[in-house]
Amino acid sequence: MRAALGDGEKTKKYREALSNFYSVIKGLVSENYIHFWFITGISKFSYNPFSYALGNCEDITRSAEYLALCGFTRSELQPLFDKYLPEILKKQIYIGHLPQSTTIEQFEVMVAAYYGGYSWDGITKAFNPFSILNFFKTHELRPFCPMSVDPRLILKKIKNNLALFFHEDSYDASDVALCEPLDGNIHLISLLFQAGFLTVSQKTGPSLFILKEQNQETRQSLNNAVIRDLIGKNDLEISRLRAQIDSALIDLKEESLSDRFSQILNWIPSSIHAPLELYFQSLIVAFLKVLNYKIRAATSESRARIELSLQTPSDAHCVIEFEFAKIALENDGADDPENLNPKPARAKSEEIMGKALNDATSRINAYTRDDTVNFAFAAERKIAVGVVGRVAKVKIIERGERETNNQSNGVSHAS
Repeated sequence: MRAALGDGEKTKKYREALSNFYSVIKGLVSENYIHFWFITGISKFSYNPFSYALGNCEDITRSAEYLALCGFTRSELQPLFDKYLPEILKKQIYIGHLPQSTTIEQFEVMVAAYYGGYSWDGITKAFNPFSILNFFKTHELRPFCPMSVDPRLILKKIKNNLALFFHEDSYDASDVALCEPLDGNIHLISLLFQAGFLTVSQKTGPSLFILKEQNQETRQSLNNAVIRDLIGKNDLEISRLRAQIDSALIDLKEESLSDRFSQILNWIPSSIHAPLELYFQSLIVAFLKVLNYKIRAATSESRARIELSLQTPSDAHCVIEFEFAKIALENDGADDPENLNPKPARAKSEEIMGKALNDATSRINAYTRDDTVNFAFAAERKIAVGVVGRVAKVKIIERGERETNNQSNGVSHAS
């Protein structure tokens, strides 16, 4: 069923097969051949079109006594953590994936953030059994769990909701997120919740929730798929660019950062189906999220700008201000209505770029400790980025005291 989402003929065929199967089960139950049966899935049972074949059943999804039924709790895993994590940490440090200064306590937090976090009430949290067991088996901190829903439907929904997907940290939801039928018309947030990418962070009422990303594993898997789909590059090319951006952000080299951001912009296809500025902004946010930075983003499409606050794996706090400059085309590009490939005269381009950098710099310098809108006033590192067409230019405003230590200790990768 999940694999057929978006394919009307297959969905209908699979539903008929399931209806026939459950009709047989219902008959066996009514004749007392089956005294107990237990069904798991990702979509609320009573809303499936074939549910009539089974009759009444008890939904225990959010029953207090069953909240951790389908996952491992931290207390259940702690003996394994105590036994195996010290050895795994040594290996991660040896191969350069973690700084020498990483403690076992910090590593436990990383593992929990990567594979834990799934919850139905915001309090009881569980680890994905398949993923955490594979982590202990391979000693690798990376995604293991495959997508439970056809990625084509998720990617289609995300393309139509770029700002919602990339720029929101949490989502208000109701029982609809749990109950909405799992078909091609499902809302993006409901789909991400039922597919396991979002989980309950807090209950705000009897049927109201705040949803957030489940964990780093699901976030990285989904972001990788989105990037592959949006820019049409393979995993090797993306991995190389991720490593280069990571290194440039740690070293804070203006030329290298300029080249990396320009490369992202040039990877964007010429034929896109989203507002130009928002699409560019969303891809930059996506790349930084895929790099596993702790990131917050605020965008203003009307003003063609983006503000990022991120914390690197080595705990350096950065603020990045982008200014997307809209420019006039030369005559040979005047028939490009979306202004995808602007070609201004060189002097004009440099003038526009200079203004964009100055605007981004001014906003960074205007941050104050009382500022509740701009959230990165205390960043150790401040970076201004001007964007003209598909060219980015970086200006380092403040490097911060942690730069030397970060370079010597290296940077953490979870991929």
